[in-house]
Amino acid sequence: MLPSYWKKKDDKTYMCICKTIGINPEDVNVEETDYGLKVSGSTELEGYTYDTSFELPIAESIMNEIEKIKVKSKNGLTFITLTLNRPERRKIKIEKE
Repeated sequence: MLPSYWKKKDDKTYMCICKTIGINPEDVNVEETDYGLKVSGSTELEGYTYDTSFELPIAESIMNEIEKIKVKSKNGLTFITLTLNRPERRKIKIEKE
């Protein structure tokens, strides 16, 4: 697994799983950038500092449709869920003349 892995759950939901090994869940920060999201964090433990910082590029078309972002960290992984505000796809009626 690279530092991050994206998967599409459905048409309105994407999830990213990121490695944040050694960083306490409360020390993980996710913020919006011009090109996507930035994940960073730092935790000191027994004289050692564990830190990370990386960007998750996201297509502008997806960024423009994000309604909310949920972040949860557990066991050295951070789960970022993007919920999009996309209208339901409607069925187009086709008529023959």
